[in-house]
Amino acid sequence: MHRKYSVIITHKNRKPGMVRSINQLTSDLIGSLIILNGIVVRTEEVKPRIAVATFVCDVCGSENYLVVTDSSFHPMTECTSKKCRENKINGKLTFMPQHSQFIPSQEIKIQ
Repeated sequence: MHRKYSVIITHKNRKPGMVRSINQLTSDLIGSLIILNGIVVRTEEVKPRIAVATFVCDVCGSENYLVVTDSSFHPMTECTSKKCRENKINGKLTFMPQHSQFIPSQEIKIQ
């Protein structure tokens, strides 16, 4: 069995200007790695968050994949296979958690 780990690497010899406080966060920092200074107020337990949801069509048996990029998850309602689209059939989609991909997620509130 394979296990996936997330590793955080920090630089001990960081410059004083690299550490930011919460009020120094701006939109231009989205997608970049930053060092944040604050007090941890609350942490939640690590929970699985869905990354790719897999659905199976009851009519044609094809697997449909839904990539989930935000925190809200809305299940698929229509089969996207070529067979169902050509025959104009809307089969029932069943969620398959064992074929879906999950990533560990934790929310930490800082002050």
